[in-house]
Amino acid sequence: MLKLCRKYFFCFGIFFALLFFSCSKSSWKNSLEQAKNLSQKKGKPILGFVWNDDSDSKIKENVLSDKNFSSEMENDFVLSLIPVDEATKTLGIQKTPMFVLLSAEGFLLQTIDFPNAEIFEAEKIKDNIQNGETERQKISSLIEKFKNSNRIEKIKNFDSLFSATPRQNRKPLMFFLSEIPYLDEKNESHLVGTYALEKAFFDSGEALEAGDVEKAIDIFCDTASLAVLSDGERLECFYTASLILAASGSTDYERMLLLLQKAEESAPASPENFFVQDSLSLVERMKKTYSGFLNEN
Repeated sequence: MLKLCRKYFFCFGIFFALLFFSCSKSSWKNSLEQAKNLSQKKGKPILGFVWNDDSDSKIKENVLSDKNFSSEMENDFVLSLIPVDEATKTLGIQKTPMFVLLSAEGFLLQTIDFPNAEIFEAEKIKDNIQNGETERQKISSLIEKFKNSNRIEKIKNFDSLFSATPRQNRKPLMFFLSEIPYLDEKNESHLVGTYALEKAFFDSGEALEAGDVEKAIDIFCDTASLAVLSDGERLECFYTASLILAASGSTDYERMLLLLQKAEESAPASPENFFVQDSLSLVERMKKTYSGFLNEN
């Protein structure tokens, strides 16, 4: 009889333990991919908490321990924890702590900074989410148009989405820039050059973050050779390449002058040539000053 009682107590113990862990299981997903899959199934956007393991452990604990906040947010969103390394790679976000609202595809709809990086004020976060609803709906509508269109119409819808998205939130959209030339080989949208230049800025920025100045310059020079670019866009490529070279601390003034001359020749009638010509004069003076310094030494 005693053994039977022990057996039942043991079984009930397991049952209540499972029940406890089931009820206390966090609604915050530890994988953004898992959250995106669930978002598509439930038709809800994602509310992500971006955090840094080195500095945000305490505030992360405060967010997770606020059951009322999690329960309320779960009604409208799929909740996800996003380590800053993953957020940097996929969303272009490096600042922490931060809340992000994403579409099921992972496109950024809204970002919310913490007023105080050490204090979690749930009501202020909820107010920010509510205040951003109109803009999120606008971007969500543009995402749907982009998803449900083809070829030229898709590019035009992407242009509307890209323009409506704040520059700092555009990294998740950059994958599409490589597809545009293949979807519009004849440049019927008149946007192929525009997004070739956008891609150059994005790719060169990543090269500079990696410390590769030469690659950043080459990206703009290669883009300048594309036939779909307008004269003004070609000027911008060469001019930006010269600025990157100058900002790197290089004393290769001959190369800077060559890039600026190419910029000037690309669009002689452009109003932007005023800045190019001004830069040419400046670099010429720097070249003479540097040559004089070398001769003296």
